[in-house]
Amino acid sequence: MSGSWKVAYADFVTAMMAFFLLMWILAQVPEDKKAALGDYFKSGGQGIGNTGTIIIDDSSSAALDAQPLSPGAQTTVEVIRYLNQLLRENGLDKQVTVASAEAGVLLRVQSGVMFAENQIVLDKEGLVLLDAATSTIRHFKMNLTVRGHADSLEGSSDGYYSQWEISALRAAIVTRYLVEQGGIDPGLLSSVFYGATRPIVPDISGRPSPENRRVEFFFHRPEFSRQVSH
Repeated sequence: MSGSWKVAYADFVTAMMAFFLLMWILAQVPEDKKAALGDYFKSGGQGIGNTGTIIIDDSSSAALDAQPLSPGAQTTVEVIRYLNQLLRENGLDKQVTVASAEAGVLLRVQSGVMFAENQIVLDKEGLVLLDAATSTIRHFKMNLTVRGHADSLEGSSDGYYSQWEISALRAAIVTRYLVEQGGIDPGLLSSVFYGATRPIVPDISGRPSPENRRVEFFFHRPEFSRQVSH
């Protein structure tokens, strides 16, 4: 009797083990993540950002609408649409990234939109963007964590401002504006700062990547307030 059946049986057992392992892994994934991943594969692999977040624009959000989403995932889609619309109306959609990330929506502002290098003074475009953030918080009743960052070469040569101070002051100035000018309840806001410890683009030949000099806005539901600063 030929022994080829043993090879076929071994392949069958291996396939079954892989299948059950896949089922176990999927059982650990939150429902909103499953929905986003499903849309990613249905779209042919479109919409994954460089940082591993799922980017939702007008074309991909149409596909999301056709799927049954959990309340949390639906809120995420609506916030992204709302922010993208405000950014387009103010001509900032090419300078800002809006993405589904963690347990909410991450708005990442590119270098130069809010603060110049080594600066902590908001410019005019930054004020427009903060007004959009204010409108989003009010409309969706979401919390916001402001994350301040610096690039690897920022910091005064005389030591007046370090990278830590620059990133902290940027986050604090943004938060203060939202409270004093935007009228946002301080209880809905928090701010953190990272200096130059969390670059999104590696420095090349000793030159800092301007993308790392940034402010991030993380919109999230109130129940995640204790997790967002991690």
